[in-house]
Amino acid sequence: MKSNSFSLSRAFLLIRNDIVLNRSIITTVTITLAVLLLLANMIAPHNILSVNTSPSGYFWVLFVGGIWITSKIFRELHSKERSYFSLTLPCSNFERFFVAFFETAILYPIAALLLYTLFYWIIGLVSWLIFKSFYFVITPIQLTTWSMIGVYIIIQSWFLLGAIYFRSHAFIKTVLTLALVGLCFGIVVLVLARIFLGEFYFLGSMWPLHYTNAMPEFFNIAKNIFWIGLAPVCWIVAYFRVKEVEAR
Repeated sequence: MKSNSFSLSRAFLLIRNDIVLNRSIITTVTITLAVLLLLANMIAPHNILSVNTSPSGYFWVLFVGGIWITSKIFRELHSKERSYFSLTLPCSNFERFFVAFFETAILYPIAALLLYTLFYWIIGLVSWLIFKSFYFVITPIQLTTWSMIGVYIIIQSWFLLGAIYFRSHAFIKTVLTLALVGLCFGIVVLVLARIFLGEFYFLGSMWPLHYTNAMPEFFNIAKNIFWIGLAPVCWIVAYFRVKEVEAR
């Protein structure tokens, strides 16, 4: 199906199909993460006391696991052996892209948060049974966690774009591309700073007052671009790239 129509029922069937086909991988990853969290807390048990206000373990589960999964989400489209099955599924281009986005940007963070929360509640229950004391463990509804998920969704969009653009080693190529873009951006900033700030920038002198007053506005613009504009641009470009790959 080559159209751009969207059916929620077809999208749901695609998600269920992915879960069923990858259930062994999902089970293995879940058990591995639980074991790693257990080992981490055996090495540093004080983490249990601070996990509610600083869920550092969830940070690693979210970003490392999520970006790795995102980098492999389009592997079937790039595989000569498996692309035929993927391209003949009864779904539109938009549905195929939406499912990849939903699984990596929405479903994975929520599933990882539930797993992480369940793990620490079990730890708290075991602590109560053994030591008769119940630790105040993580609760999903807290600003730190949801801010972390917001940042993940933006960064994840870069790797979603890389996953559909690069046929192999998408993660490594995306990281290298981001490093190259960052380097070029840094050079441009240095050149512009030299042009507009002159000796004030390079000699370490005090900046003129009008430059100093303009800095907060500059950072606000950069923050708005990061939070509002960056991810949608990556999603739009990735969607059109999905259409290109399917048309080949």
